[in-house]
Amino acid sequence: MRRTIILWLILAGATSAWSQPCGLEDTLFIDPNSIHTFNFEVFNVYNDDLSNPDQGVCGIEIEFSHNYVEDMVLSVTSPGGQAVILTGPNSDDPFAFTNFTRWRITFVPAAEVPAPDFGFLPQWDNNQPNNWGVFGLYTGSYHPYQGSLEDFNSGPVNGTWTINVNNNPSAQIGAILGFRLLFCDSRGLDCCFAAAGNLDGSDILACEGDTSLALNLPPTYTGTPPDTSEYGYTYLIGEDSILMQYDSIVDLTGFGPGLYQVCGLSYKRVDYDSFPAPDGVLTIDSLRNNLNGLEPLFCGEVTDTCLWVRIASPPDTTFLSGSICEGDSVIVGDSTLNATGIYDILLPSYAGCDSIVHYNLTVIPTRFTALVDTICQGDSVVVGTTAYATSGIFADTLQASTSCDSIITLNLTVIAPVITDTSVVICQGEAFAVGDSLLTASGDYSITLESSLGCDSIVNVSLEVLEVLAEIAAPDTITCSSPMVALDGSGSSPAGSIAYTWMDAGGAVLGNNPSL
Repeated sequence: MRRTIILWLILAGATSAWSQPCGLEDTLFIDPNSIHTFNFEVFNVYNDDLSNPDQGVCGIEIEFSHNYVEDMVLSVTSPGGQAVILTGPNSDDPFAFTNFTRWRITFVPAAEVPAPDFGFLPQWDNNQPNNWGVFGLYTGSYHPYQGSLEDFNSGPVNGTWTINVNNNPSAQIGAILGFRLLFCDSRGLDCCFAAAGNLDGSDILACEGDTSLALNLPPTYTGTPPDTSEYGYTYLIGEDSILMQYDSIVDLTGFGPGLYQVCGLSYKRVDYDSFPAPDGVLTIDSLRNNLNGLEPLFCGEVTDTCLWVRIASPPDTTFLSGSICEGDSVIVGDSTLNATGIYDILLPSYAGCDSIVHYNLTVIPTRFTALVDTICQGDSVVVGTTAYATSGIFADTLQASTSCDSIITLNLTVIAPVITDTSVVICQGEAFAVGDSLLTASGDYSITLESSLGCDSIVNVSLEVLEVLAEIAAPDTITCSSPMVALDGSGSSPAGSIAYTWMDAGGAVLGNNPSL
């Protein structure tokens, strides 16, 4: 026989059940010490007679949780009033806690051999020899606690079906997370239980080509997701709100700058070929509204909220060049440059795009100049704004034409003047030459001359000019008897400082003694 799902309850956080054309779509919460009745309508089934040999309930799948499952009694009632108790009895065992345990099980007809979870009976019984335990997950198949699925053998298929939950007495809570009826002949039903869930995460701002644009967006559900054997999941990618494409993954690394919308789409696999093709006009909102309307293009659901992704264009490369002095540096971003070279530096900017700065840097070395100079005492050498007038080695830092340091080292020698003292005695009428000066008068003279080194040479002259008086003592009278006389000049002055020269009228030297 053909089995078809007609009911699946999706966890959505509400305490009441919301009905769609072929079942319920919500979580059924079970309060402590309570009795719950949840109704849902089945319609449009062609074979509307449960007594028909080709019709009936061929299976019931249910997912539920309960902190004390032995307290819960669950039954299903058909439109004709036939009921089957799936779980029971209420054992009120004080030690059978089942916190954080889930059951995702199937109840099968009596004609089918069940496959219970290991260690448990094939017919459901809350009061089993083995307790269910905590933090468990059970997925076996069972026969109902009381009755069998074959008991749904009269009355209509279409109409009101009821899920009955008796949780009294019980101080514990529970929830029915999923419920499926499998009719043996489901012709006429057009059920759509696509559930897109939610796409968690914040909107994204990223740079074109960034690896963060390869998005991982698994949908999240507050309850049980659709059966993956019947329902697929893909993503709608739109530029602004215009649908661009369907894709099972969201990888926008190859997309250009712009604003994009990413939504989740749950769909019935058999309807995949019914997807409308993106045509540059179809919007994601219009597709969502169509699927939520009375005449959807296919069985599907688009997430209520979508993710917005803004892709920014990376800035152009900035080309810079410059020069600095040795010892200085240039800071570009978090890079400090202090050597000649060409650098490509990545700077973070808007949307995480790397801004590339291409920097051609020249470092001007410090200029060293060594000077050796000799000057005369009294002169000076000016380096920059400093005048030096003493011997020594000096260093000055000046600013060159490049605005960088120029270090001048001066090795300076200062030559002291040469001083010569001399005493000179001359006769009156004579002169004493010093340089280009002729000294003719007694006195002390200081004459500055230029030495062979070009510096001053000072000659101090103490000059004495003697006034010479030649005196010849009166000679005897020449007579015939005394034809010669002696001439005596020893009385001349200054005494002791005179050289004598006797000459005749013709200038011939006659002698050099004081007397002749």
